[in-house]
Amino acid sequence: MKVGGLERVVRYLVFILALSFTVIHAGFFDFLNFEDALVPTVSLGLIGAVISSVLIAVAYMLGSALNMPNLTGWAKEQSGTLVTGALILVVVVMIILSLGPIARLITGNESITTFFDYRDAALDTIDNMMSDVKGRVPPLVEGYYILSKYTTFSRSTTYSALKYIVYFTSKAPNAGLSPLQMTISNAINWLMRSMVWLASLKAVIKAIFSLGLLLLITGITLRFIPFTVKLGNTLIAFMLGMILMFPMSILIGGKVWEAAQPPPTHLNIPDPGTPPLFSVVCSPVIGTFFGTTEYGWWLVICTPVCTGLCAASGPAFPSCFWDCWRPGVDDIVEGGFCFEMVETWYYYILITWQLTYSAILSSWGNLSQAQVDQITETVYHDGFYPAVYTFITIALITFYSIILTIGAIRSISIALGGEVYFYGLVKII
Repeated sequence: MKVGGLERVVRYLVFILALSFTVIHAGFFDFLNFEDALVPTVSLGLIGAVISSVLIAVAYMLGSALNMPNLTGWAKEQSGTLVTGALILVVVVMIILSLGPIARLITGNESITTFFDYRDAALDTIDNMMSDVKGRVPPLVEGYYILSKYTTFSRSTTYSALKYIVYFTSKAPNAGLSPLQMTISNAINWLMRSMVWLASLKAVIKAIFSLGLLLLITGITLRFIPFTVKLGNTLIAFMLGMILMFPMSILIGGKVWEAAQPPPTHLNIPDPGTPPLFSVVCSPVIGTFFGTTEYGWWLVICTPVCTGLCAASGPAFPSCFWDCWRPGVDDIVEGGFCFEMVETWYYYILITWQLTYSAILSSWGNLSQAQVDQITETVYHDGFYPAVYTFITIALITFYSIILTIGAIRSISIALGGEVYFYGLVKII
């Protein structure tokens, strides 16, 4: 058998054995526990080292026995690679052990001691920022509701004089403030976008610590296999960069958030309340009283009145009753005297009611120029600006976390001899 063929057979055999060990350990170790997370990292690394040592020893002996200098040289070369892999394993373990103290130093939280305390500290930092962002939404919603009372308020009044003269007015005095409602709505949208950014950061951290150790262990195992050294180095660099730098950048971002705390969100918009006599004007009683029109009044009033007036007229009762009760239709048909009287008083009472309530309502919802300026100032300064400031701060924290993480991955990969170009991702740095 040629050297190349023998070498490929041995490589594939070792590769299959290494993957088998990875799957077995992944099934038996709980990666959500710090101690159990460290055990498979070391054990699989040692297993990979032992397998590689056996492979190198066999290759060296075959090369010496069969006088194959290429195989012997390959074995010597891989011996150096094996030593490098062992050093990388030690460095990885030391990094995992040091993450807790590093996070404790950054946050000042003495309770952070283990690998997963480091993860929880990053998640707590995101939760604190999310809580702050969520607390800014209710004041904006309340301000939008109050402002809508002004912008949507309109009053319409019809003045009628004995059905011959009709005068209609309609006013919406604060409709010009509608753009401020859109501004508040946009501020709420900026805060919702901030929540999306923070939720994305939280999901990435959970994914890193759910699958990161498994992929890191797989990378270490592949690093010890001669023909997957570069793949192993790349995988180790990728996961170390993610595990080490991404949560670290979030913890640093938390300090940035505390230092660059956005201004408080509070809209100082006076609540006008409900219009005066609102419960009276909109009551079913008033609606029925005027809603029946003059014909309803005529039917209710003239029927008993004309019956009483014509009761003593004897045989002339039908004629008397008709002259009294007869309804009229505008100027086409003249009504009886009772109908004409009721119609006249209906319009008198209706006009009096409209004029009275219009005078009462005219002062409600009106804003002075000083009040308009104050509402405009509070919407922009106390609502829109803090929301945009919050979004930009969170976006910057997110972007610099991504940039630092990609930079760390690239630097570690170069140091380990892994892949340098991750399909254009590093172009952003």
